Amino acid sequence: MIILDEVMNEILLKVVLMFDLTIINHNKAIEALISGDHHLALEVIESDEKINQLEQQINYDVMLAIAKHQPVARDLRYLIAMIKVANDVERIGDYAKSNAKTAIINSDRTFLTTIFLKNMKRMGDIIARLLEDSKQAFLNVDVDKAYSLVREDNSLVKILNETLENNPFEEIKDNNVESFVSINGVIRTLERTRGHLANICEATIFVGNGEFVEL
Repeated sequence: MIILDEVMNEILLKVVLMFDLTIINHNKAIEALISGDHHLALEVIESDEKINQLEQQINYDVMLAIAKHQPVARDLRYLIAMIKVANDVERIGDYAKSNAKTAIINSDRTFLTTIFLKNMKRMGDIIARLLEDSKQAFLNVDVDKAYSLVREDNSLVKILNETLENNPFEEIKDNNVESFVSINGVIRTLERTRGHLANICEATIFVGNGEFVEL
């Protein structure tokens, strides 16, 4: 159906925009944490609402498309997957916003060790690349790419473990409770982002193969 194809393409453009805005916010938040840039962090917080609005619009558009056009097979799977992917991308955007708030609270960066800053940059770069690659995999319904991205995620796990092994909390947990909570929060958001990236890959596989997999 030509009309359905046009509707799906319009929704997909909004999903792509969500990805792009989230990648920008993620990168800005990591940079704000590293540099202590208060204004950059505020940009992330202010632009997060646009991501939230896009998710709500995608949900509405998908439900309307299903009701009006009654899609089947792969078209129906793709529409359902767009709701799921939009939710996961929105959550990653929330983590960027959370990290931006941490950057403001700890703008003097006195609690951040050199090793922690280095590893946070490495993890941030990996997440940004995985977000871009997962976007392309979803756009192209590239099932093989979706599976390979989950395998690549192991590098993120490795750096996360290295960060924890170096114990970024040791120097500050007895002296600055707020900084202890902040560092723990940043690590938690980066770790949780992994789960949402895996969900996006699962959605891609669902569209392509019609199979529910747990990665």
